[in-house]
Amino acid sequence: MILYTQSVRASLLRWILTTTLWTLAACAAPAPAPQGRVLLAPEAQAETPQASSRPAGIPKISAETLRRKQVFKDPFLLLDVRPAQNYAMEHIAGAKNIPLDELSFNLHEIPRDLDVVCYCGGGACPLGAMAVERLRLKGYDRVFELEGGIEEWKRRGYPLH
Repeated sequence: MILYTQSVRASLLRWILTTTLWTLAACAAPAPAPQGRVLLAPEAQAETPQASSRPAGIPKISAETLRRKQVFKDPFLLLDVRPAQNYAMEHIAGAKNIPLDELSFNLHEIPRDLDVVCYCGGGACPLGAMAVERLRLKGYDRVFELEGGIEEWKRRGYPLH
């Protein structure tokens, strides 16, 4: 058993709270993009601070491809990894909510024989990519992040619940 001094515990608690607050702030609905925004090529995005804070090498799926999978009833699991209160406000039709911080405790609910598509709020939100990374470390090899998250889904006018 490891015993920590009170100052170490306080520092650790501050770090946990700061990290949690930063993650929640990053995953809140992002501000609308200014009109005439230029989308950068993937190579240029890697140089931006926003992109560099996200895990690299995450397999992605576009909103259009995901919508086709829904329409053609392809078997897959759509996983909303945002906090439960965000899911309750709105989520992509057919999505299951397992918040990122509960993912490791709910692996039994995630099939290994299906494609799993993880999503979060989009924009600067790193939760979808982090979920994909964690699942891949646990041996899931058919895991993808929804490009642009729920914001891209809404922008395209696809169904929400």
